[in-house]
Amino acid sequence: MRPEFNSRRLYGITQAKARMYEYSVPEVDHIDIPAATHPEELFALAIGIVGDTAGELCDEYIQRGTLLGEFATTDGPNLRFCASFFYAYVESKFDSDLDEELLTLAAATFYLAETPGSSVVISKYLAERPLPPDDALVTVLRHVLLNDWHDADEIQEGRFGRWIQRMVRSATELLTSEGQDEQILLRNCAELRAQVYRMGTAREIAFVDLCIAVILRKVCPRRMNFEPPRRSSFEPGWRPA
Repeated sequence: MRPEFNSRRLYGITQAKARMYEYSVPEVDHIDIPAATHPEELFALAIGIVGDTAGELCDEYIQRGTLLGEFATTDGPNLRFCASFFYAYVESKFDSDLDEELLTLAAATFYLAETPGSSVVISKYLAERPLPPDDALVTVLRHVLLNDWHDADEIQEGRFGRWIQRMVRSATELLTSEGQDEQILLRNCAELRAQVYRMGTAREIAFVDLCIAVILRKVCPRRMNFEPPRRSSFEPGWRPA
């Protein structure tokens, strides 16, 4: 899937509306949204692109059974388009009820798109907002995006809490034990994914792939150039991106 003309038009309208607020333009002077134009129609494509990418990353790492070797690449331009749309939709104030969800998607997508600076900026902005109740996957994802492994490891309750905690704990142990037993992390990721795919909602399936993809990218030993962790010091070679 790739954004074509109409998708880029919807994104352009959304971004233009967001700029009106960014520059404090009085609402009476804001651009008019053309009739029969609905920027939210772009969600299906954007979420589909992100979901496919996250799922493919999970499949590649789990099936090859290692985080070592050739670095798994992603379609950076397409992912940055999606992430920018999620963020612009929030800034355009079309639907404030979606803000936290879209900001989380934007931060994670920018990260997978190899744009960690934008991911960190949005994640720090998100950190000022309350965590979603009873939503362990999103809570873990938000912590991990900021390298806050300590709080991510505290997840014990809620749907899939046991499998989520095993995954996060094995990621933390991998980062703090000189790179031992990546197989444990990959096995725990596969088990969590299988549980969510078997019993989860469509939204939970999307977020489990996104969460696992981000975590595996964070601990991938070839990722040496991103921001340092917030709470722990890690051995070189297996440090979070």
